[in-house]
Amino acid sequence: MQLKKYTWKSYTFLIVSIFVTINPFLSILERVGVNYVVPFAYFIVTFAVIAIILAVIDLCFTLFNTAIILFFLWFSYHFT
Repeated sequence: MQLKKYTWKSYTFLIVSIFVTINPFLSILERVGVNYVVPFAYFIVTFAVIAIILAVIDLCFTLFNTAIILFFLWFSYHFT
């Protein structure tokens, strides 16, 4: 029997977290009008994608640095 990956609780948490994230911006968007909602949403989504790309690049740098450190530890252990 295979376990379910996602339950109604996980979907509820996802939807609530999105609404909680958007909530601080609603008062600002209410003042400026509906015309700014779509550009503002594009702005948020664009920089979220950029942040994810930068996080992946930083993870690659971290793994590369860890590999270099482990190589020198292995090298010094075997050849000293």
